[in-house]
Parts: sequence; C-alpha cells; structure tokens
Amino acid sequence: MMSKACCITCRHKKVKCDEEHPSCGRCKRLGEACTWPEPQQGRTSTEKRRREKENWTPKQILPNMQPTLVAGGVDSLAATPAVEPSLPWTEGFSNLATTGWEEWCLGQYTTPNLEALPEDPTEFFDFEKSLDQDFSSVEDMEDTTFYFEITASIPSSLRHIWDISSSNFGGASPLGMMAPGFQGNRIALSPRFEFGSSERRALHHYQHFFSVGQTTKRATAWTTLGAVLSLGSSVPMVMHLLIANSLVYLATCYAYDVHLFSIAQQHFKAGAQLLVESLTGGGEPDHAIILSAFYFTYCYMTKCKEIDVQAVLQLGKAVANHVEHYKLDVLCSGTLYQSATGCSAQALRLSKNNPSFLARMIMWLYYQDAIGCSMGHGGAFASYMAANGNRMRDIYKMSTTALESFWGDDYPVTEIIDDVENGASLEFMHEVWTCLQYVNQYWENPDTRISKEGEVEQIIAALDQKAQSFSRLVAISSTPGSSLLENADFAMSYHYVLLIFHYRHKANLNKCVPQLPPCPALTPLLNIMQRTFSSKHRTHNERYMWPLFLAGIETEDAIHREWIAGKIADTRMRRALELICSVQGRTGRRVDIKLVKKILCGQVTSIMPLS
Repeated sequence: MMSKACCITCRHKKVKCDEEHPSCGRCKRLGEACTWPEPQQGRTSTEKRRREKENWTPKQILPNMQPTLVAGGVDSLAATPAVEPSLPWTEGFSNLATTGWEEWCLGQYTTPNLEALPEDPTEFFDFEKSLDQDFSSVEDMEDTTFYFEITASIPSSLRHIWDISSSNFGGASPLGMMAPGFQGNRIALSPRFEFGSSERRALHHYQHFFSVGQTTKRATAWTTLGAVLSLGSSVPMVMHLLIANSLVYLATCYAYDVHLFSIAQQHFKAGAQLLVESLTGGGEPDHAIILSAFYFTYCYMTKCKEIDVQAVLQLGKAVANHVEHYKLDVLCSGTLYQSATGCSAQALRLSKNNPSFLARMIMWLYYQDAIGCSMGHGGAFASYMAANGNRMRDIYKMSTTALESFWGDDYPVTEIIDDVENGASLEFMHEVWTCLQYVNQYWENPDTRISKEGEVEQIIAALDQKAQSFSRLVAISSTPGSSLLENADFAMSYHYVLLIFHYRHKANLNKCVPQLPPCPALTPLLNIMQRTFSSKHRTHNERYMWPLFLAGIETEDAIHREWIAGKIADTRMRRALELICSVQGRTGRRVDIKLVKKILCGQVTSIMPLS
C-alpha cells in the first residue's frame, strides 16, 4: 500500500518512495523532478464532520425563566381587576383562590422530585418533594398570539404525514393528518413559547395516538379530539393544555422523562392561567373551548406522578358549576335546541352554540370523572350529572351526532356507517359507566348502603342481562376483528371492571379466612385483554389501563400478573400494581379497595403488614 507521505512522482509510478526531502532517492538517481503534495490545512472534512457530530448539543427551546413563586395567589394573575367575587361558577367551594384547583394548576402545590425515584416498588411513594418552578408574572396575551406554520417545522422525513394531497382520509383533509375545519393550518401558542421538537412530538402523538386511543374510532381524522384540535388550534389556551397533556403522557410512559415533564409543566401552567382568566374575565365564554380546556386539565392532573385529590375534586366542582350556571346541560338535553338552530350550519358547528358537540364534551368529562372516582380521585362532576338520570340520558342521545354535526358534509359516509354499527356498543358502554358511578356513590356512603343494597344488585343484574348478547359477540373469535368487535370488547371489559370493582368491595367486608375466590368476571376480562393486546391496532391500548390494573390485583396467577405489568404503560399505575401484589402475596388477603385508591393516587408511602 502506497504511503500518503510519498512524493507525487513515485505515487504516479506506483513505486516505493523513501520520502526524503527535498528530493527522494529514486528521483535523484533517475534525474526526475521530485514534487510533493501540499500540506493539509487542518482536519479532513470527514473528520471535521465526525467531531462536530460528537460535540453537537441541542438548541435550547424553552424560555429562560427564573423560578419564582407567584405572590398573592390567583388574584394577582387575573387579567382584569373587574372580577365579581360571587360568580355562580365559584359557588359551593369557598377560598378557591388559595385552596382550589387553580392554585394547583399555577404551581403553588409541591410536586415530587422525579430524579428521586426509588427502585424498590414498595418504596415508590416515599420520596422527597421539591418546590415546583413557576412562571414569572405573565402579561395579558389576548392580542399577542403567536401563530406557527406547521409545515415549516416538520422534518422532511415526516412531511408525508402532513401532506395536503394525502389520500389516507379521502383527500378531504387540508392537512394529511387533520380533518376538515382546521383553522388555517396554524397552531397558536403564547409569545414566550417556541414551537420546538418537543412540541412537534407532542402534536404528532396527540394526533396519531392520544386522540385515537381515547375514542372508539380507528381513523385519526374523524375523532372527537380531532374536532377539538380543529376548533382550538387558534386558541393558545387549548393548544398549551393539549401539548402539555401529550407531553406528560410521553414523560410518564414506562419511565419518567424529567426533561419532557418540565416542558409539559410549563405549557400546562400557561394554559391553566389562560383558563382561569377566561372564567373570571366576565362575559359569556366559548363553551366548547372552555369544556375542552377542562377536559385536558383533568387528564393532565390525573396523569401526574402524584395526584392531588382535593385539587381534582375542586376542578370537578368548577366544571359542574360552569355547566349549571350557563344551563349547558339543559341546552344539550334538547330543551333549548330550537333556540340554537337559528344559526347557519357553518356557524352552528364551529361555535359555542353547537349542542351536540357540547353534549359530547360534557359526556366525556362525566366518563373521565366517573372512572377517576373509582380510582380514588374526582367524582364531583359525575355526582352532579348522576343526580338527574333522565337529563343525562338526553344529553347522551344529543352527543351521538356530535361528529357528523361538527364536520358537516365533509364527514364521510363510511364514518356514518361506523357510528351506526357501533351505536349499540357505545350505548351499552354509557350504561356501564353510569352504573359504575352509581356503585361508586353506593360504597362511598355507608349510611345509605343498607337501604340501597337491593337496588344496586337489581341494577347490576339488569345490566348483566343486557351484556349477554355482547358476551356472545366478543366470543365469536379469539383474534382481533372489526371495529364493531373492538368496541364490543371495550364495552364488555368495563362491564367486567364494574363486576370486579363491586366484588372486591363485598370481599373486603368478608373478614373470614380463607378469602373469597377471584371474581368470576376475571377470566373473560383476561381473554379480552389478551385478544386486544395481540392486535396490530395498538393505539387503542391506552384505554385499557384500568381494566388491566384491576385484573392484575385480582388474579392469583403469577404469570398473568407479570404479563399485565409489562402491558401497563403508566409508571405510577404499574408500580402501584407491584406494591399491592407484593402486600397481597405476603398477607394472603386482598388489599382493601379504599387503600388501593390511596396507593394509586400516591397518598400512601408504604404498607407494613401486621404479623
């Protein structure tokens, strides 16, 4: 092999050079001109690129803010001083500015140190707390909205997702992943925020996973949360909360990501402050935007590593008072529908006066709160809705046409057919969640438990009778099937959750030994879980976390528990499962469902079983 330091003459002749300067021995002997290559200036381009890649650091996209605590609570952050202290939506819970959900949102509550996470699951809730960072005083952002063109920030490798000409959804969407009505292809954020790589990742996750995983549809464009994105894309409050909700999911999925969690916190605080200002600013707000913001706020607060139960409860009361003050439940039950239909079709579906879309958001908030109540947090808004069963039934009927009403003529016929086919499953699911809230209230009120025992058993028996046809439907095949079968699985899984939830409550009353055997509903629930998680449509798996968890603490099979623990993405829930199963294995008895709720919310530091 030729040396790189040899002269050019010897190199051309392909002979060995002794590399003597100024003239090598061969050139002297033959009398040839000896020329040498120019010395290299610095590193080669390849080496330079390699070293630049090794020393590369990501660009800082977060605003440079000093950690400060907001003095004076929420009152000091109000956009306008003309706030009536006796607004109807604040009735029912006093001292809201110092102990309510707004204080939690704006960072006054302490949050856990994510870096102090112990390896032992039995020590999961025993960690030091550190003060949370907060914004410096934020100015009024009403007229300083920053709009960011989406396509300008998307890497070329991902541009196909945003391609306008994409035929994934029939070409009807102005963006390949968006449904019709998206506001000018823009995303609005507060001026102090840059739309960086984390925000793009959050938006991509929201559109392709979160918005589908929370619904009963496979298509990413025609979902309820897709409609929320279309409606709120130009509203900084909604976009901050939307991005925060996606980031906190990514930050708590399988392992805690401190960096993503800190970005999620800052977006959440910005959105929560704008929500507080919208509620206290006077005038009638855009109810679709407000309810969407409430929904994202609820999801975020219940996704954190440690749930503040009182803050979530106050949030539910705020939602209930907002709905009651503006009579949204009356509007969405059909009573005031005629007064709203005077608007044009376009104005109706994109305004706060769309009763069916408001009904859909109200029902989603109700479902979240009812399920949250069974997990140990929330329940205020669910109790408010359950107090008038007939009205809630009318609201549900109004919500069934929300997507077709929102999208109008752009809504595909295939989606309408899908809605009709899945109507029975969704109605049964609504009845299951309604019954779940009734069971929640039954077990949380021991004073009336004896008088209502027969009524609860009768309701569960009637629901179980209706579930017979769906149980036959889900038993048709052992492999995942159509959307109809998937939604039937979804409805039946929560029916089995209801049975296990009620069974464990009754089992805790049984003080005899040995304990009652596992609930009979456990086996069919495990069959549904196995079939669901073997499907290629993984985007729907997020909605099965609560059924998985209950199956994990109820089963006595170690192989099933290990499989379930590997499928639960939420880190807090997975470690709670490990802690509860560890205690049940040592004691040979079920952990009381009330204690299960406290462990899930992070209110229990450890469990020391009595000898």
